[in-house]
Amino acid sequence: MVNGTVYGNIKDSDWKPIGNASMTEVMNGGLSGIVRNMYGISFGDKVINPEDLNDIMYDNGGGIVIPLPTKTVKGTKVVDLSVINEYNEAYSEYKKRNPKDSELFPKDPELFGKILEEHGLTELLDDNGLPNRQRFCNFLVVSGYAVDKKNKFYKNTDGQDNDFIEDVDADDSLIDLIQSTLSTDSKKSNYKIDKGNWYETESPESWWNTYDHIYRGNLYIPLSDNENSGLTAGKTELPYYLQHEHEAQYQIREKRKSASSVTGADVLNL
Repeated sequence: MVNGTVYGNIKDSDWKPIGNASMTEVMNGGLSGIVRNMYGISFGDKVINPEDLNDIMYDNGGGIVIPLPTKTVKGTKVVDLSVINEYNEAYSEYKKRNPKDSELFPKDPELFGKILEEHGLTELLDDNGLPNRQRFCNFLVVSGYAVDKKNKFYKNTDGQDNDFIEDVDADDSLIDLIQSTLSTDSKKSNYKIDKGNWYETESPESWWNTYDHIYRGNLYIPLSDNENSGLTAGKTELPYYLQHEHEAQYQIREKRKSASSVTGADVLNL
């Protein structure tokens, strides 16, 4: 994985760290306010729908904010994992050549562009041979467990095997934790996972692959470019880089206000 900014925990709208929770609960806790598009979230290499988050448990592992290449699916920017290995190698090489660069997106675009080209990633470059910012997005990456009730996770968006998730042979304690976490009733008992006990069926053919598989993998959540929308999303604790960018944009707007040619678009940062 490319180096990014690591966060030990994710906080809800009351500024409290979120433990094990459904990804729907995580989003409703305030995170959705800084998400670019709720239809742009991927579990591994599968673009999911917002309702699919009900079947995914955030594993309380914190998160990382990182710039990654994107592709467009149904008009929405999503992570492009088809080039992730080459991109990781290119980014690592750039960091070796420019170790003092601590920005999420490289400060030396000419050097980074040359390295991307050397790694065959010309599709990520603009007409000037520089990294095309339209092909990148900052993602919040978190890990979790997904319950595949309708065979919606094990294939990627193109209908091929989702190679970026792992089929977990979950023990009873993990299954109980997932069921309890994803339940919505007060007793934490209304979410059921079919464990597929083979010994309760007549033959192997009758149970093969019909139970609820549990997959572990990363969720790639595209973050909004609009710092102002994030700052007003409940009391969401923004990643540091968003706070930093907001401050930089604020200073720019303050300078613009003193200019005679200031426009409404300048003030609104459009």
